[in-house]
Amino acid sequence: MSKSRASKQNGYREQIKKQKNDVYKFKPSSLGTINRTSISQIMKALFEYEELEITPDQVRKMSRLYQEKCEEVARLEKAIENMKVAMYDLQEENSWISCSERFPDEAENTEHHMVSDLVLITAKDINTDEIFVCDDCTCDGKWCNFGDYGFLVIAWQPLPQPLKQ
Repeated sequence: MSKSRASKQNGYREQIKKQKNDVYKFKPSSLGTINRTSISQIMKALFEYEELEITPDQVRKMSRLYQEKCEEVARLEKAIENMKVAMYDLQEENSWISCSERFPDEAENTEHHMVSDLVLITAKDINTDEIFVCDDCTCDGKWCNFGDYGFLVIAWQPLPQPLKQ
């Protein structure tokens, strides 16, 4: 055996003795390219593991439980994101749209008029300043029932979806 190899082996042995009174004995030649710093880190980790006084089965169980919890957190994060999207959609559905911003979309009907779906409107009686909510639709860009006759349509919103049972 060469002197350099013998001195390396002695160095490894001294390092191990310093850390734990030579509890672990191994052949440095079987470690290949692992350096002293790596061995020191490995030994430190092993000694810390021993101080925990847990078995490999307990480590496997903890690892499995940790993985399950990570998957549960991922599922909950996805559920929260879905709820945020649903809340945003619901908020958008229940938002009043100013008539000065835009009118409901219209489509051509069988009589060749452009007509919107029925929507909720907030309207104001010009004579009494009373504000009320009712339904109406547009026809060729004008409110069918409350666009004239002393009423001012202020805002509108789509009708809510029917109750699902």
